[in-house]
Amino acid sequence: MELIGAAARAGLDVVSTFVYGHPADREHVAQILGVAEDAGALVTRVQLLPRREVLERRVLEQSRLETTKIGDVALLRQMFDQHEMETPIDPSDLSIDNSEISAIKVARLIARAAGLTRSDRS
Repeated sequence: MELIGAAARAGLDVVSTFVYGHPADREHVAQILGVAEDAGALVTRVQLLPRREVLERRVLEQSRLETTKIGDVALLRQMFDQHEMETPIDPSDLSIDNSEISAIKVARLIARAAGLTRSDRS
């Protein structure tokens, strides 16, 4: 919370990722957004929603296995069973099915939605 507030007050851009489970994480997200917005930040919320079979395949990729992210399909399925993972924080959030879109293309879509690029670029 302190980092986000300090960055916002300094006018720095911050990208923060969060796996949102509705409604359990609602209060935590509200705190993060409150800190950022109170410090003058413009927040753009983005929900990445790859198809479930794509997400299950990605969980097993070597690049993920080298991190602390979920690397087990059974655990991923358990998370989906226990939490509502496909509900956006707010219905107005940008939602992207990134099943078949490159990370660069997704980044460009997000940058455009956040007003970080000119609309005539792709």
